[in-house]
Amino acid sequence: MAGIADLEGASLKVRPERIQTLKDEAREAFPEAVANSDAPEEWVGLRPATPTGLPVVSATRYRNLWLNVGHGALGFTLAAGSAALLASLVDGKQDPQLARLFEIRQ
Repeated sequence: MAGIADLEGASLKVRPERIQTLKDEAREAFPEAVANSDAPEEWVGLRPATPTGLPVVSATRYRNLWLNVGHGALGFTLAAGSAALLASLVDGKQDPQLARLFEIRQ
């Protein structure tokens, strides 16, 4: 099972009621599953997002470090496009259409 996105700041506290919701939903969706859903690996992580929801896809001051971050809740939605944009930037052939979609400015 995946997880739940809570918009509540920078808390790394595992909320037992949220884990229980995931377990309940999993049992309802997959009643015949043979997984041990009573012993999940509980994990909390931060998902930074930009104020506009558009990711930061760019070079940095370090020659071998590129950024593709800040997707927030749109990570799956923007993953393929931002990966294609990053590949074009790393290759030195920025795609103008992708740059417009992600509001990238040279």
